[in-house]
Amino acid sequence: MSKNVSRTEWYENQLLRIVRIVLLFTMTLAIIIAVVGGVYGGYKYFSPAQDPIPAKSAPPEAVSVQQFLDEIDPDKKKVAPKTEGVREEEVKPTITTLKYLEETTRLYRCSFEFGRVVGVTMDEVDSAAASKQIEILRSFVERSANIESRGDGYAKNLVDFVCTALSNQRLIEMRKSNKVQNVFVAAISFHQQAWDRIKMAESQFKREEAARYAKEKTESETVKMMEKAEGLLLLAAAGIAFVIFMCIAVYLIFSKIERNLRTQILK
Repeated sequence: MSKNVSRTEWYENQLLRIVRIVLLFTMTLAIIIAVVGGVYGGYKYFSPAQDPIPAKSAPPEAVSVQQFLDEIDPDKKKVAPKTEGVREEEVKPTITTLKYLEETTRLYRCSFEFGRVVGVTMDEVDSAAASKQIEILRSFVERSANIESRGDGYAKNLVDFVCTALSNQRLIEMRKSNKVQNVFVAAISFHQQAWDRIKMAESQFKREEAARYAKEKTESETVKMMEKAEGLLLLAAAGIAFVIFMCIAVYLIFSKIERNLRTQILK
């Protein structure tokens, strides 16, 4: 009988030893999952969303005098742009304002100087005629600047462009040799078309950048929501693993107490 009891106790001890090993392995695995899952889950849940690259500004582009010269040069065999003459009947000189007066006065002087350099006869150079021509130009520039996407910047840039073009030696030589005509009007027309094309391209670029930013922002927020959900799951798994660890630890503690008490009783 005692031999059978001893054998039973031996089997019981072996079984308990195996159970303790399994429980210790489970505890180790649970605490690793709790720590790693807690840290990584917290990082996933609390990390801020990655902001996309802000919408960029359109790359700067200026109306090119060189393009204008190439376009009106007959040797380049390109079709000259349509020109819109600055006609007296298009304006009402009696309604005089000061808007763009300084710019158009400079524009008039540039055209007058260009005519003098290339040897073109200039009619009506007295102050009254000059004032009338300046007002015609001023009214034309004001109407052109009032078109959407233009404005004050257009008027200033127009004067800078035309004056730069009229002072260009290549253009002066072409006009002296009568290769080109109506240079002043052609320069204004070219600037109008180039300015509108540039501003249209800038608007298109801004729209595309705004759409890109909005799309990337939405995608970033979606990714962040998924990461928060993943982080929450990891935190929950870490919490469960920690609870399992504590339960096994408590079980092992009470098991040790129970084993010690039984040993004391048997003694």
